[in-house]
Amino acid sequence: MDDFRIVVAGHVDHGKSTIIGRLLCDTGSLPQHMMDKFERAGTSNDTAAFAFVTDQLSEEQEGSFTLDTAQAHFRTARRDYTLIDTPGHREFLKNMVTGATRADAAILVLDANEGPLPQTYLHAYLISMLGIGQVILAINKMDLVSYDRHRFHVLSQQLSSHLERIGITPRAAIPVSAQQGDHIARKSDRMPWNLTSTLVEAMDELVPQEQNGHQPLRFLVQCPFPANNRRAILGRVTSGRLNQGQTIVFGPGGHETSVTSVLLGQQEVGMATPGQSVGLLLEEPNPVKRGHVGFNVESAPLVTDRLSTRVFWIGPRSLEANGRIEVLCGTQSHRGCVERIAKVIDPISLETIGTEVAGLNDFQVGEIVVRTESPMCIDPFDILPELGRLAILQDGRIAGGGVIAR
Repeated sequence: MDDFRIVVAGHVDHGKSTIIGRLLCDTGSLPQHMMDKFERAGTSNDTAAFAFVTDQLSEEQEGSFTLDTAQAHFRTARRDYTLIDTPGHREFLKNMVTGATRADAAILVLDANEGPLPQTYLHAYLISMLGIGQVILAINKMDLVSYDRHRFHVLSQQLSSHLERIGITPRAAIPVSAQQGDHIARKSDRMPWNLTSTLVEAMDELVPQEQNGHQPLRFLVQCPFPANNRRAILGRVTSGRLNQGQTIVFGPGGHETSVTSVLLGQQEVGMATPGQSVGLLLEEPNPVKRGHVGFNVESAPLVTDRLSTRVFWIGPRSLEANGRIEVLCGTQSHRGCVERIAKVIDPISLETIGTEVAGLNDFQVGEIVVRTESPMCIDPFDILPELGRLAILQDGRIAGGGVIAR
C-alpha cells in the first residue's frame, strides 16, 4: 500500500519544518545517522534543531534528484506517512499542478502568536483549488501565548470560517507547540482545557483518497518503448481498470485498438489498476504517442480545443488576454492563447475584483477561457482530477496552475 501523503502548508515562519521534525523524532522515525546529526544540532527543545531535520532531508534528496519540496517519511501504529513540506506558494503550486505532489490531505499551520498572514490564505486557497478536501488546522506556538484557550478558539474559528467559504470543512483544529512537543504525538498537561486529539491521532483518523477503480478508464501515455521485439506503450492508469483483451480508444485522434498484453515490469499481468505504470502491447500501436489518453469508447473524456478553467497566476509577467501560452495536462502539451479573462478573484478576500479584464497579475485568480492549437482530452476536475488539472507555461516556465470547470 502507498504511503498516506500529507502536504504541510502555511506561512514560512509559522513552524512547518519544526512540526515535521517533531513528528519524525517523537514517532522514532529518524534513521540513526540523522538522529546523531539532530542531537549535535541542538537539544530536543531547540526550534532550530527540528528545522535542521527537514533541512537534512532536503539536502539528502537533492543529491539524487531535484525537489522543490522536502519529503519526510514516518510510521504510526496505523499506517505509513509521507509529509510534504511546502517552502512557498510558487513551489506548492508547481508541484501540485504537474502531479509531482499527490496528496490525500493537508495540515495548515498557523502561528498562534502572529495569527494568519497573506501566505496562510494563499495556501488555503491552493489547497481548496487543487482538490485537497481533508484539512487539519495546527495552531502552533501555543507556548508563545501562554497556552491561552481563548486565543486558540478565536484563531481556529477565524480560519475555519475562511476555509468553509472556499469549500473546506476542517477535520480538526488542534492547539500544539512543536518546539515543546505539546499535543503533537502525546497529550499535553499544559492545556488541561484541550479535549482534542493529538496531531498524530487526528492524522490517523483521515481517510485515504479513493483509488478510482470504479471510475471511467484513463490511461495517460508516457512514451513508446521496445518490448519482446514489439512496440509497447508505457503509461499510467489514473482511474478505472485496464484488462488484457479489452478494446481501448486513444484520444484525441480516436484510434481504436485491442490490448493484447499488459506488462508490469517484465511480468505479464491480466489487469492494471489506478496508480500503476504499465506497458501495453497493442494490436495496432503505431499511431499512439506521448500525450495520448486511453479510454473506453462508452466513457470518453471531452475532446476539445477550448478550455474553461480557474487559474492561480504566479508569473513574473501578467497573463494577458490574447497572450500566447502553453498548456500541460497529464502528459499532454499544447500551445494556445488566452481567449478571454472573464473574472478576477482576490484569493485572500475571495472577492471578485474585475470582470472581462485585459490581464491577470501575480497572485491573482482568474476564470479564463483558453483556445489551444489542437484538441486535447480533458475532464472536469471534480470528477477526474488527473485530466482536470493543468499547468500554464509562459516563456517556457510554469507561471500558473488551474482546474477545469464543468
